[in-house]
Amino acid sequence: MSFMGNMIGNKALAAHGKNEYEKALQLYNEAYEKGMDKPRLLRGYSVLLIRMGRLDRALEVLKKIEALPGLTPAEKTDLHVNYAIILSQKGHLDRAMDILEDEFRHLKNGTMYSIIGYLKVEQGDAEAALAFNREALDYDDADPVFLDNMGQTYYRLVGDKETAKTYFDKAIALKPTAIDTNYFLSLYDIEAGDREKAVERLQKARKVHCGCLPFHIRVGCHNDFLHVAFSHALQQLFDLQLVRRNPVHRGNQPVQDVIHAAVFAHPLPCQYR
Repeated sequence: MSFMGNMIGNKALAAHGKNEYEKALQLYNEAYEKGMDKPRLLRGYSVLLIRMGRLDRALEVLKKIEALPGLTPAEKTDLHVNYAIILSQKGHLDRAMDILEDEFRHLKNGTMYSIIGYLKVEQGDAEAALAFNREALDYDDADPVFLDNMGQTYYRLVGDKETAKTYFDKAIALKPTAIDTNYFLSLYDIEAGDREKAVERLQKARKVHCGCLPFHIRVGCHNDFLHVAFSHALQQLFDLQLVRRNPVHRGNQPVQDVIHAAVFAHPLPCQYR
């Protein structure tokens, strides 16, 4: 056990919880080099690394956690989930889903429903996404993430914007700061010519910080990627109308493709690429 490494790691975790990401990263790096070995501290470090796109380092940290003795079943599950997140970020979505669905057979909870439900949408199979997200809503029909997942299923895969909006409206009523939901509802506002409402939604979503929460693909946002995207969206709102070009998924592009194609006049900072 490294007393000094873990002491610095606790300071890093505190900064992380206050959304002081750069300070937290600096402290985590120092703590790691000094032998930080507490699972919760290493986990916090891996979370921040994944958020910042430093996937190889995050994988190294996860492997260190895996080698620690005495991990609880919950810690092992969390390890596997975060490993799956890294795989999905590296483009190995099917392998990530294999891991998550294996965990899901042993542990059915809100977190697993939210992650798998979103990745089902990412996989692009409308029938599978509908079936899974219906099951999630049977589990809890008042969860804003489940409702958003179903909204995205109808919007992106089925091409039924009218039905999608009913789910987005329910989701936003339960969680007014939800980033994904505000983004999609802003597209409806733009189509209706209500630029002021669209800007209001984007500004509200942009202010949201995920903080020190369990890291998953869905923590109410596409990692911290959309925070940057919304900044550009606010600067170039007219360009959002370009989402109608080069349609995929039955006329609707995945949100990250929409943002990248329609909003950015300048490249993202390197840590978000």
